[in-house]
Amino acid sequence: MKSIFKGETLKFFYSKVWLFWELIILIFSLFLMLSMDKGYNWQKDLLNENQQIEQNLNMTHEELKINDKNDQDILKWKINEKYLSKDNNSIDKNGFISYISNLFSVKGLGLLIIIFPIIFSVGIAKEFENKTIDFVLISPHKRKEFYWGKLLSNFTVIILFLISVLLINMVIGYFYFDRYQFSDTVFFINKNKIVETSATSYMINSLLRSLPYYFVYSFIGFCLAITTRSTVLSLTITLFFALLGNQISGLIPIKNGMIFILPAITDLTNYIDSPTYIQYLDINLWIILLIMIA
Repeated sequence: MKSIFKGETLKFFYSKVWLFWELIILIFSLFLMLSMDKGYNWQKDLLNENQQIEQNLNMTHEELKINDKNDQDILKWKINEKYLSKDNNSIDKNGFISYISNLFSVKGLGLLIIIFPIIFSVGIAKEFENKTIDFVLISPHKRKEFYWGKLLSNFTVIILFLISVLLINMVIGYFYFDRYQFSDTVFFINKNKIVETSATSYMINSLLRSLPYYFVYSFIGFCLAITTRSTVLSLTITLFFALLGNQISGLIPIKNGMIFILPAITDLTNYIDSPTYIQYLDINLWIILLIMIA
């Protein structure tokens, strides 16, 4: 298994395919950053948003300040007030911390980045099609070792790829953004409560919470590839659910404002405006990791 893991990992990097991947990510990252409005007046936007909430709820500024209900609009109003009083840019608006925190999420580059790990994971089906794998000559024990070696190689490549994507965007962002809010305080809504944390902690937490999305769908693609032994079929099915799940989510009933977006089922980031299915079931990151390990 160790030799298979090493061989498959090195084979990928020797193929230079990863350079092509990085070039695509670089182009899209530049496009995404350049499309952001650096002159965005976030204070004016928050004030307008709060005024709209006051009108919708038919409540005054003072009434909202003392209101202790866990209504989403009221909580959002209070968060906006906190940002305005501290005079630091909201994490929901344009900025370095906001951009990096959202990078791997389905609301960032996630729906593009996920394509590459899936393509790599279903690559084993191509070996079946080209008959470079002949299990007739391999014992069941060796087959198991082979699969484990390939799977670990897939996960290793995914981790290295995501790290490279993060580094590329941090370098570009360092030169593009004017302000870095590492010392700022971030507020967000979690389980109908306002949570306060540092910008750095929020960024790291959001990045880590995005990871299950990539590993789960890559694992699904890998399993489909060794089951169907068809590159087209395994790739089509996996990409359909990973990318287009939000298009068919309209067929699924929405309960309590819950967003049931298939690409976001494993996206646990706080950046999602409404709770995802797993958040609704109160399944946290550590339980997801234990399930993946099992």
